[in-house]
Amino acid sequence: MFLFFVEGEQAARPVSEARKRIERLKKAASVFQKAVHDSKPQNIGSDSRIYADHLVDRYLNDLPIGAPERLRSMGLMASSLIVACNRALADLGNRNNQGRRRGETWGNWVCHVRKIIDAHQLPTEVRKDTDKNKKGKPSPFVALIRELQARIPEANRKSSHSDIALSEAIARARRCRSGRKSLRGDQE
Repeated sequence: MFLFFVEGEQAARPVSEARKRIERLKKAASVFQKAVHDSKPQNIGSDSRIYADHLVDRYLNDLPIGAPERLRSMGLMASSLIVACNRALADLGNRNNQGRRRGETWGNWVCHVRKIIDAHQLPTEVRKDTDKNKKGKPSPFVALIRELQARIPEANRKSSHSDIALSEAIARARRCRSGRKSLRGDQE
């Protein structure tokens, strides 16, 4: 999975493109919502509207919507999409989001490896003092990341020139992600 996501990180497009996509979705949902919840006065074309909605509802059988008024339910879903778009736009704006940063995928990968190791109740501490250690060996977790990194393309490795540098990079990645959501929405 790391190699899949790191490729996307390297080819990441500007955040402005994501913002434009969200704004297009919001606009389309708004237009759809207005069409579904058409608020013309009751006496102007209401019979036609009811009949049209009934016909459309009849052919919306394939949708996994159990409500008898499927078209109206889709209008409500459009409302949810508009709210989701507003929240996504706020997220892009509030964090002064610059998009994906180089190395972010590597940090997420390290945190996911840590979760797996934690689940098996194995040590995940990261010592940055290998010189003070009697044998000069890094922590077992750092050694594991070093060995895993040796199996990925060199361009995607981080701080592989020394165990101390790798330990510091792992510690930074774990600090940055503590309490925050990763790309996939998992808590670190």
